[in-house]
Amino acid sequence: MIIHGRYNETPPSLSNNDTTELQLDSEGNLIVTQRDGEVPSTSPANLPYKSTAWEAGAVAKDSAARYLGAIVSNKNASKLYFMVFDSATAVSNSTVPDSAPIPIEPSSTIAVDLKQTPEFFENGIYVALSTTIDSLTLVGSSDGFFCIYKS
Repeated sequence: MIIHGRYNETPPSLSNNDTTELQLDSEGNLIVTQRDGEVPSTSPANLPYKSTAWEAGAVAKDSAARYLGAIVSNKNASKLYFMVFDSATAVSNSTVPDSAPIPIEPSSTIAVDLKQTPEFFENGIYVALSTTIDSLTLVGSSDGFFCIYKS
């Protein structure tokens, strides 16, 4: 699944049953608005991990956590595989991921939503982009941007 968004200086007006692309701000960030009365938790444990720069892998949580989903970008010219590991630290190459690897086409972004069936990781959450599907072969460059949702 490839997900993309669009920047509109003026947001579209929608009617019942209309569809539209995800809305982005002028810097490419996804625009998210809470519904009235809903207040998201702001405790550091519940805030998503967000890359601050392009990277090959990242520790999204260094202790036990539920993995709720992710938005992951691949700026590489090749297909890469998004992998999630039950680890509080970076894992070494040849490690088999704890979740099924998800392919990401070149220069694209994917979204993973596991809120209905979250995965529990006992040690922590380490995420990475791999050049191979069966086990980690960490991409040799900083070609990934991660937003990992956890609780």
